[in-house]
Amino acid sequence: MKNIALILFLFTISFPVTSIRSDVMYDFLNLGANARIQALGNTGLVNATDAEAVMYNPANLFSYPQKNFVFSLNPLYFDSSHMYLFYAMEPSIVDPYSKIGVGVVRFSIDGIEERGSSSSALLGTSSASDVAVIIASSRLITYSTSVGFSFGTIASTYKSSSNDFFMTFGVNHLANELRMKLNSTIQIYNNAGYKLSFGGLSYLSSQIIPSYVIDMYSHNRFSAMYVSLGLEYVISKQMKGFLGYNRDQLSAGLGLALMDNTDFNYATTFTDLGVRHQFSFSMDLTP
Repeated sequence: MKNIALILFLFTISFPVTSIRSDVMYDFLNLGANARIQALGNTGLVNATDAEAVMYNPANLFSYPQKNFVFSLNPLYFDSSHMYLFYAMEPSIVDPYSKIGVGVVRFSIDGIEERGSSSSALLGTSSASDVAVIIASSRLITYSTSVGFSFGTIASTYKSSSNDFFMTFGVNHLANELRMKLNSTIQIYNNAGYKLSFGGLSYLSSQIIPSYVIDMYSHNRFSAMYVSLGLEYVISKQMKGFLGYNRDQLSAGLGLALMDNTDFNYATTFTDLGVRHQFSFSMDLTP
């Protein structure tokens, strides 16, 4: 297992990077799907422990069913915002080793000025949005390994209306001998290439949990690679602290267990445009 981990690491750092871009494929999908994930440097590949695994790694849906409902709001800049909603269903009696989840991701911007032939002639304002709907399934194949698949559609009203779809294949493996969780996914877009991701989470202690994710994008016009880092610190049973690094941005946050079945998470991200805030609730709706 140690040799396999070394080979994967060497492969990732040897990936050809011809251009580092911040506007990679469908960038509105690359922000943290809840505040906890955003505060951990958007390392959702390994840190998605609730229903948001629908978007990051569907293989985690079965292995980490802590909260099956997630709502997150990420107000951005200039009248724009993100909204995330995820729900994971309980395994059925017929197939207790499988799980299904659904999710909606919406990016919207208001106050877009419409002008005539003269730049000073304001005709009015409008709004536009990107919406992705995702359906995912996960199956446990051994006591330490699960696999997952998701299918998502994207509808956009920016400039000219367009539609696209993407598929994600994921694997989650708990390496007990290394005290690590190893995850990988490949996400294939219909019109925008693919994204290959590897990540690991180390259980150094019951309080300190570091993680990393390597995302590699491939497009017919460019390739890019990003390394994301996260650190979770368990302060108490009711409180956790988060630190993260993603695409030259630092983030931090706090998680609170409000009740046995409800968590509240907050994240702040320091960007070139200022400080961005995000709030999310994760709930267990199981009767």
